Amino acid sequence: LVSHVLFFEQMAANHLWPRHKFRPDHFKGYSKDNAAQVREYQKLQVQQNEERKMQEAADDMAYAQYMNTVTKAMMEHERAASDFRRQQQMKAADYMMKQTMEKKERDTFLGKTLYTNEPDASYFKQFGTSHR
Repeated sequence: LVSHVLFFEQMAANHLWPRHKFRPDHFKGYSKDNAAQVREYQKLQVQQNEERKMQEAADDMAYAQYMNTVTKAMMEHERAASDFRRQQQMKAADYMMKQTMEKKERDTFLGKTLYTNEPDASYFKQFGTSHR
């Protein structure tokens, strides 16, 4: 780097106010101690990123297991609801068949046993009509 503004001295990188801040853009290079600190900080960042990725992977795995459990529970619930609907439909169909059989028996009884007499003409004449 060739610059009239940048210096080789690290002291030029220190702020006048506040003094604890460090500006690496004010000088041409780091000292070995500063470079070692930067590398250590970068290693720490890499380690933190790996830990974060591992934690995210564990969270994703836990969420996948949770969703699998929820899906299985929903499928079981749907199967139970389907079985219940099928049972209700079978009960309704049985009830309808029973009613149909009872109606046939009632119609047979009424048609063959109860209403067997044919009315004669005198029956209709009592109401003032000659036919029906």
